Amino acid sequence: MIIAVTIWNNRISPVFDVARDLLMVNLDDGGETSRRILSLAGMSPQLKIETLKKSNVEMVLCGAISESFLRLLTMNGIKVEPWISGNIEEVIQALLQNRLSDPCYCMPGCNRFRRKGGRHRGSKRHRGK
Repeated sequence: MIIAVTIWNNRISPVFDVARDLLMVNLDDGGETSRRILSLAGMSPQLKIETLKKSNVEMVLCGAISESFLRLLTMNGIKVEPWISGNIEEVIQALLQNRLSDPCYCMPGCNRFRRKGGRHRGSKRHRGK
């Protein structure tokens, strides 16, 4: 499986939509087999999606993401794990260990509650409850 992780200063980039670089990581049952950096600088949203598809990306790990990008990625068969924060190496290890849902990887101010259809919502505080 190939995952793409938005990166900025060795951390998850805070917003997918404006991320300039992705760390492409090839994973198999034994762990990581390879990695490379993919530049998205200057690409239109459609070209970003096409590039991810051509690179056989199956999953994107990112911080915040707009509904339009989330929709485009999922419509193209790419799973998205948004609202993630932290050091790149720690996040990749958490993914391998099935611990991405640990609160320490959640963006500050966000709870990653799941809704059907891959949509996400904020914490109760942000919903006015």
